[in-house]
Amino acid sequence: MKVGITLIIRIIAVGNIKEVYLIKGIKHYLAKLVGKINLEIIEIGEERLHRKPSEADIANALSSEGSKIINQLLPNSFILVLDIAGKAISKTVFTRILKRELYQNKRNITFIIGSSHGLSRKVLSKAHQKISFGKMTFPHQLMRLILVEQLSSIFNQS
Repeated sequence: MKVGITLIIRIIAVGNIKEVYLIKGIKHYLAKLVGKINLEIIEIGEERLHRKPSEADIANALSSEGSKIINQLLPNSFILVLDIAGKAISKTVFTRILKRELYQNKRNITFIIGSSHGLSRKVLSKAHQKISFGKMTFPHQLMRLILVEQLSSIFNQS
């Protein structure tokens, strides 16, 4: 599968990855995608919270992160939010969504991965679809690696 040069898959993720094993894993799968798709990863700084933040502190942090995320959205983009409460989908369905949006609808795809506190309602309202990779909860940094691996698997099929 090869995407037209002007179409982009973008991952907007809250937080920076510091763990070397995650960085190496992401770089490994990104290297496999070179020449197959245009993929951009945009990191949004995670708001710092006190050790025991109040609900108001969390809401303010999500709102601030949400504004930064929304500022990164491209026009003509199909927005997929990775959310534990989203619809669990199979790899077949995931592949079908990607092909439909890129090839039939000719739209960019944007994945959004929130912080450990999730995403603001404003960001969630922008989603065309909320998806989950299963019922288990993964740290948001690890989810980025899982997503890049899945994209690599899909776009490297014969």
